[in-house]
Amino acid sequence: MQADGGWNGYGLTGTGVRTRSITVAGGLDYLLRRGSPSLAVSYRLDAEYVGRRALRPNGLAYIPLSDRENHSFQLLSGMSWTGWQLSGAAGWTFDRKGKTDGPTANVSATGRLSEGWRLQASGGISSISRPGISGRQLYLRVALTRFLGRH
Repeated sequence: MQADGGWNGYGLTGTGVRTRSITVAGGLDYLLRRGSPSLAVSYRLDAEYVGRRALRPNGLAYIPLSDRENHSFQLLSGMSWTGWQLSGAAGWTFDRKGKTDGPTANVSATGRLSEGWRLQASGGISSISRPGISGRQLYLRVALTRFLGRH
């Protein structure tokens, strides 16, 4: 179980805070099967609730934010294979405050390339909406890490 919260103030240079919001993020994982491959179910909440907004003389907000509340449910699996950790997840995200319900899935591989070097690659689709970002994004991440010292 994991939970985070925050109180945010958004502003423009020299004008102070124009919009306040509260953010909430949390999740719960339940392991169904230990071993290799493992199997788990997951729930995630990613939300922001906009509070006070300063308005321009024409009635528009200085910083146009809106409430968001995304609930994601996933089935996760992972296993080790010849020194690599492989994992995958698939599920669905419900956007209670918007119209971007959709799939969520990812695949990830992490392993040691040689002494001191590690590679992590992941990719997938996300349906979590945020201000200024469409409700569905494809992504690919690759990280090459060099360990220094003893490991």
